[in-house]
Amino acid sequence: MCNLRSFVADPSVRVPAGWTPAELKGVPSARRPGMLAASFDAIKGKAERDDGQKLTPVQIDQMAPILASSFGLTEEKTRAHLAEVELFLGGPAANTPWNAVTIGHDIYVRSTDELKAIEEWNYRRWLSHECGHVMQYARTPAGLDETHRVRRYLGAYVGHLVVGASCGPGALATGLCCWLHQNFNPFNYSKTHVTLQDAIHDTHVMEVEAERAARAFAMGT
Repeated sequence: MCNLRSFVADPSVRVPAGWTPAELKGVPSARRPGMLAASFDAIKGKAERDDGQKLTPVQIDQMAPILASSFGLTEEKTRAHLAEVELFLGGPAANTPWNAVTIGHDIYVRSTDELKAIEEWNYRRWLSHECGHVMQYARTPAGLDETHRVRRYLGAYVGHLVVGASCGPGALATGLCCWLHQNFNPFNYSKTHVTLQDAIHDTHVMEVEAERAARAFAMGT
């Protein structure tokens, strides 16, 4: 999941030819709108469509080395999973405050404008952040079928709301502390007035990991 704010990378870097697809396909998701309903569809094994927007070969070539290194995967495995990525409209991203949600190999955005944005070179950090979640899915046991791997991935995401890294507090507790500090601490003179929702998102272990990889990719391109 992610919010679009602050995901613009350095626009001065030369755009690799072929990064953006020649034609964008705004394909609606086959899953029900809304995070809970679409996630339930995925957990129950409701198949997604197979005609979504694929990553371009240039996107895969550019992202694969850093994502492989960041997530402890072989580049061959990373490329194989990136080749399975498809982007859709709606689904879990519909009627939510997040601009994008990733489940398994599927990346969901709310609108055609956001699909256009995530495919632009200036927003490469956003796309690589979502592909970072695909790499987290790729680390689930390969011997399981897709539905069970999705269950593992979503279960880990929900679990980290309660339990963070090294059995520390999860995103609910750390996000709440961050929110209180940023908004109500009288000794904090550089308040950002972050929302509670964003604070929980930004302190979630899996979001932190995906963002760290996305920043590494944006800085290295």
